Amino acid sequence: MKRRTLNKILKNPMSITGDAQIDAQLNALLHSGDIEQIKQGLEISQDMGILEKSVDAMMQANVYRPNIMGSKHISPSITFILLTMQDKSQKTFGFWKDFELLNLSGLGATKLPNSIGLLKNITSFDASSNDLTKLPDTIGNLTKVEQFYVSRNPSLKTLPSTIGNLNKIRTMSLDFTGIEKLPTSISNIKGMDFLYIKETPMFYDKKYVDKLWQMLPNTNIKPYI
Repeated sequence: MKRRTLNKILKNPMSITGDAQIDAQLNALLHSGDIEQIKQGLEISQDMGILEKSVDAMMQANVYRPNIMGSKHISPSITFILLTMQDKSQKTFGFWKDFELLNLSGLGATKLPNSIGLLKNITSFDASSNDLTKLPDTIGNLTKVEQFYVSRNPSLKTLPSTIGNLNKIRTMSLDFTGIEKLPTSISNIKGMDFLYIKETPMFYDKKYVDKLWQMLPNTNIKPYI
């Protein structure tokens, strides 16, 4: 019963996405209360072709809850499922334009869908407290992002070079990651106010911190300054 609606949409009784690892994660998420919201919204759908209408219906039913800034958002687990579905669809879901804050924190995810690159209107990106080993190159499409959080991903060793496209970032949090060095394109983010690198390999490499100061002369590198 918990997987019936999603399986009907994907027309596959054995798999949600076709990726065993992601399927296991999503199957676990289907036991949360938030999943009932997406299931209710998707019950009017018969196939992936009208998933967009279902999500629009969810918006009308206030499944998208306003946050303190008034921006529409949904829970991390639902967002992750929708992004994973988008990766499997040949049609771009129009509702991505309404996303302003992307929260994928605390899911235990090891990778993020490439489709996050479609969320071009978001100003905040939060994928903290996961098990990420890398970020997709498509992250470079999120050029409106001002807040960027990937802290507490201990297996994350670096950021893609496309991070330099996000030149509106004001705050970047990399605390408690495995990041040893940042791509040289980071110097493109000239307006960054704060860079947090506590408990990273960079944190213990004083020479590299000096190099970061040279690349980001206007940035307050925490906890050093």
